[in-house]
Amino acid sequence: MSIPVIMYHNLSLSKGNKGVEIDEFENQIKFLNKLGYKSFNLKELTKLEKKNLVITFDDGYENVHKYALPILKKYNFKATSFIVSNKIDKFNDWDKANPNSSRMKLANFDQISEWIDNGFEIGSHSTEHQNLTKLGIFDKVKAIDEPIKLIREKFKYEVESFCYPYGKYDRDCISIVKKNYNYAVTTKRGRYNNKINNYEIPRLSIDNNTSKFKIFLKLMTIYEDVKYKPLENSEN
Repeated sequence: MSIPVIMYHNLSLSKGNKGVEIDEFENQIKFLNKLGYKSFNLKELTKLEKKNLVITFDDGYENVHKYALPILKKYNFKATSFIVSNKIDKFNDWDKANPNSSRMKLANFDQISEWIDNGFEIGSHSTEHQNLTKLGIFDKVKAIDEPIKLIREKFKYEVESFCYPYGKYDRDCISIVKKNYNYAVTTKRGRYNNKINNYEIPRLSIDNNTSKFKIFLKLMTIYEDVKYKPLENSEN
């Protein structure tokens, strides 16, 4: 059995901006619901059954916490938001060097608390959204482990899930993450099944231009599965 884990980033108020336009996002959620799917938090992944899926949002943007939350609640869906712990209530400074990116506000403490209070999951996306593969072992440990303490102190919440920034990771990253997290997601394409390493979970990317037919293919066929390639000799 395969479980789709969907990857989003940010939502947009208009079609001319980056991100999935809010009305289109609701249309996509409505379509998933019509197909008979129900969405759960990532930390429930190994308990999920047929026609269950997981929705994830990378980076913890304010627009996700403001606009996705009521839409998801409307359809009784849950989702996981991966936040950058040292950037709460700040901006996506890691995108400064990218000419195609926009400066966007990240969720504040109250918005993250509201997300948690509604039964949605918060995951870690590192301390600063670093490319972990370019860090030494000490800095890797700091970037991966420090968010657990901060989120515990600020929100009285135990983090179970991690998201590799930029989708970049190596065997050292996996070893560090395994010590304190139960799951980690990548940007590798495919659906999850019980033969896949819980620290190299693939996802299905959906954006503004993803048609309903394409969503159907991603969710219900091997269309994306054949593209999944984990690190060689990774441990389960």
